[in-house]
Amino acid sequence: MLTPDGGLGGIAVVAESTYGTTPGTPTWLWLNHITSSLGPRRSIVQPQWATYAPPSNREYSVAWADGEISCALSYAAGMLALFGAGSTASGAVYTFGSGDEPDTNSLSVLQNYGGGDASTAANYFEWIFAGFKPTAYRFEFQLDGNATLTVPGIAQSTTKSDAGDAETPSPPAESSIIMPSDVGSVTYGGSSTAIAIQSATITVNLPKTGSERRGLGQSTIREPVTNAQPTIDFSISLDLDASSGNDTIALLDDFVDGTEMGALTIGDFALSNCMVQGDPPSLSLGLMQYSLNGQATSLAVTTS
Repeated sequence: MLTPDGGLGGIAVVAESTYGTTPGTPTWLWLNHITSSLGPRRSIVQPQWATYAPPSNREYSVAWADGEISCALSYAAGMLALFGAGSTASGAVYTFGSGDEPDTNSLSVLQNYGGGDASTAANYFEWIFAGFKPTAYRFEFQLDGNATLTVPGIAQSTTKSDAGDAETPSPPAESSIIMPSDVGSVTYGGSSTAIAIQSATITVNLPKTGSERRGLGQSTIREPVTNAQPTIDFSISLDLDASSGNDTIALLDDFVDGTEMGALTIGDFALSNCMVQGDPPSLSLGLMQYSLNGQATSLAVTTS
């Protein structure tokens, strides 16, 4: 007996030319997947009236899907070119926050849960979520782990692949995953002052409507639309240090003085016009650490 096993499966995405419609012959871009909470959602509608008897006249509401997918960050196979919804691409540089319309309007997301022979329907489990609209891109960097990309969003529909049509997962080469050693330097300000960080998170927020885009007389949700101004947020964790090459005290002094941070560059990720906010470091014995949060006006990612 074969049992689906997510560790043997995979996650893939493809751009849609028409919202909610997976291309007829899709060229799937496989990810080095970590986890996913993307799944179908339905609520039950039942009549409300004063009675002790459980209602028998029930039905499902219009379905949708939501959740987030997480993968190891890689530049292989044009990942950012596809996940560049909300950005413009110029050669190998992808810029978020330009104010332009997305290059990719919507995606289809394939989740293969592994564990079986695709020729027999009972032996595999694969869903395709069409009309997936990302609501954020969250890039995370850490000292003792690889960089990751997490993409939450909402999708219009969920379908199961027919027997014989399941895809064979083919993730990018492991060597393409961005490791701590691939973050060559971290700098801030107009003079590119070098600092060291323990961790960093950069989030491109793309707020959109959700399941409320349902309506009477319609069998699917309508295409989500932007309902608030996009933002680019960041958070960095640092040691309190005044040594050459890691003068984070100067950065904290700038914050206290009300001086803008300016640029912040983390390897291939360049944030512009950064303004920070945060709390003072806690007093304790030994080396102290503190975190700064802030916003930027744009994020440029150089992939080569």
